Amino acid sequence: LVGRLDKDTTGIVIIARNGYVQEALKIQSQNGIMKKYYLAAVSPAPKVLAGTIDAPISRDYDSIIKRKIDESGARAVTHYKTVCVQSIKQSSTPCAVVEYLLETGRTHQIRVSFAHLGNPLLGDGKYGSNEINKKLYRV
Repeated sequence: LVGRLDKDTTGIVIIARNGYVQEALKIQSQNGIMKKYYLAAVSPAPKVLAGTIDAPISRDYDSIIKRKIDESGARAVTHYKTVCVQSIKQSSTPCAVVEYLLETGRTHQIRVSFAHLGNPLLGDGKYGSNEINKKLYRV
């Protein structure tokens, strides 16, 4: 595996067919040649439609898995832009589809950063707890 996804997320995983290709892709990723874009739905929609989040992330010591924004953490930089804003029947709060480009690769970086801003990812039970999460189904 060249990359991985968080549990309960959907996306593409890159798998190298041999060690040479795996090393070449790893070097491209480390040197910033390979760029990975992510899409996610958030609610509510961000007030600022595009920007950069530069907020350090550290482990939440109350959990083995969970992370949090904390000044003592490692630098985490996320560039984002809102692709579309949409209302959902079950909620009066509009949601948005947001595109992300990570400059750093911290555990749960997108999820933690947007939950911290008050725009948790839809369907994210770990960092988001709004009512609409209960009505979402994975396919």
